[in-house]
Amino acid sequence: MSPINSLATSGEVVISREDNDVFGEMAWLTDEARTASVRCVGNVHAVRVDGSSLSEYINNNTDVGYVIMRHIALTLSGRLQGTNALLKQILWNTNY
Repeated sequence: MSPINSLATSGEVVISREDNDVFGEMAWLTDEARTASVRCVGNVHAVRVDGSSLSEYINNNTDVGYVIMRHIALTLSGRLQGTNALLKQILWNTNY
């Protein structure tokens, strides 16, 4: 997934996500405090999922749990690929 918008100025949009995106997965996976805040611009439909309840659900419903974890893994993989490409551009001034 590619970001729609990204700015590095404090107090401004850091990254915009697309429809049906997830956030907070890193805090859930690592059981640590989140590293960013979320602010919605415009009309948004959002669902808050309790991390403990999600973990319990995944453990008790392994077929669905696999699908959820695969989606999270693909999301994280895509974000890492985007970050790697951005770092290559910054460090090596390459249009990769």
